[in-house]
Amino acid sequence: MKQNKPLNETSENEIETAIVKYVEDRKGLALKLEVPSIRGYPDRLVLLDGLIFFIEVKKPKGGVVSPHQDRIIADLQARGYNATVVRTFEEFVAYVGTVKNLSR
Repeated sequence: MKQNKPLNETSENEIETAIVKYVEDRKGLALKLEVPSIRGYPDRLVLLDGLIFFIEVKKPKGGVVSPHQDRIIADLQARGYNATVVRTFEEFVAYVGTVKNLSR
């Protein structure tokens, strides 16, 4: 993702857009998650290279993870899923790379 403005001014939408493009360019899916009956589910369900990721996107400065989000992410991780919060596009790419390396 090209940075035309300071990192701390990048919006969650800009980060999500970059993530979607990255995933789709690699023939994956980055689905917007909306679970009406449960608060706190991550923003994106990413299916990439045979792996599943739950990704919550927060802006780099001032983006706050709610207690509901913390609980849901911890629950997903406890069940063996790849779930995390990212604050930059680069953080997402690094996380995916780490998981892919551990899955080999």
